[in-house]
Amino acid sequence: MKKKGLRILEQSLMMKLTKKVFIIICLFCASVSFSQECEGELWFNDSNPWSSQEVIETDIINKVDLSPLFTDKRTDFLGYIGENKRRLFVDLSFVKKVDGHKYLIAGKTKVGANNREFRGYLEIENTYQFKEFINGVDDFMKGKILNQGIAVANCLFVEDFSYSSTGIFEGQFVVRWYLTLDNELKYDDITSFSDSYFNNQFYGDWTSYKTGKSSVVAWGHYRIPCSGDLDWGASEFSPNPKYYQYGWEDYEP
Repeated sequence: MKKKGLRILEQSLMMKLTKKVFIIICLFCASVSFSQECEGELWFNDSNPWSSQEVIETDIINKVDLSPLFTDKRTDFLGYIGENKRRLFVDLSFVKKVDGHKYLIAGKTKVGANNREFRGYLEIENTYQFKEFINGVDDFMKGKILNQGIAVANCLFVEDFSYSSTGIFEGQFVVRWYLTLDNELKYDDITSFSDSYFNNQFYGDWTSYKTGKSSVVAWGHYRIPCSGDLDWGASEFSPNPKYYQYGWEDYEP
């Protein structure tokens, strides 16, 4: 009976995953203004100040386990929630592939004194490969890359409704990857020396079980998408003093 109940829960969560396909043209490549404001899907849109990179679709999602990309610990996630951009800590502790497109995921968040666990699903909508590889400074990776690109995933994470201040996260991940000549999947940090480098970007909403109201949520490695005036940094993320009172006063890079 437990297995049957789990299958029903899994099917229910999967049905709630947002079914959207994005044609990504402007992604993860060079200089980005981190003071951009975003609205819904527009953070994927070329109307935002992303550097243009020509891409083509690839079927890599059926051949490679992408789960290590989402739990990479090169740096802690930087995140915020709500209009006041209150500091959000995120830890993705578990990601497991269940079929070609779908991944089981678990983790926890912290906002102020509230620590909450979540679990749910991540579904890869599309993977794209760059027509021209980005080889880093002095082309140090030239001839060492078999494939390189991005993966776009829809996500649904649910918190335990028996606790206060809990709800549902729903949004999109974009993560950058590359394959070595040995067909080994790597988290793409080739341009991590750059001031504008970032990866593992999430943008979406958190909806309260109690009130039904939604708040904007975003997090990422090194930078946060759609951060508005929160990020004042040039060479690295630096919070605007305006938001110190919302958990950013003790931030250290």
